[in-house]
Amino acid sequence: MKKYIFIIISLTLCATLFTACDGERSEIKHAAKGYLDGVANYDFDAAEPYATTKTVEETFSFFRQMMTMTDTNYINSNTPATIKIGKVKQYSDSTATVFYHKHTPIKDVNDSVTLVKEDGKWLVETLIEVPPMIRFMLDAKQDSTLRHPEKHLLNE
Repeated sequence: MKKYIFIIISLTLCATLFTACDGERSEIKHAAKGYLDGVANYDFDAAEPYATTKTVEETFSFFRQMMTMTDTNYINSNTPATIKIGKVKQYSDSTATVFYHKHTPIKDVNDSVTLVKEDGKWLVETLIEVPPMIRFMLDAKQDSTLRHPEKHLLNE
């Protein structure tokens, strides 16, 4: 009898653990899908809730600046994009990678994104290091005093 009770308790515990893992993977997939749908369709406001603060501050500000210089015909020809979430690799209780397939009218891409758990939520962390010259050019477009840096330097 004790043997049967032990088996029942063990099976219940295993089922609970598998359900918890499945719920975690579901949250990871949901965050990745929300982020990727937004970014792939150039809707950064829709992607923001699924991104880390650092991603929003650094990467999205770069994306938004680049959008001001991007041909709208290209954007229109590259949308709508569809995202299919594939395999999820969870490395710890706070880090995971999601593999996905993106289809647009122009091309298909297989790639991955990294997610981290912040304040109990799974969020995508995509950081782009913008080369200094590109950052300067983008800033110059926003700030008229930087359009002619040689004049600015001469005044100092």
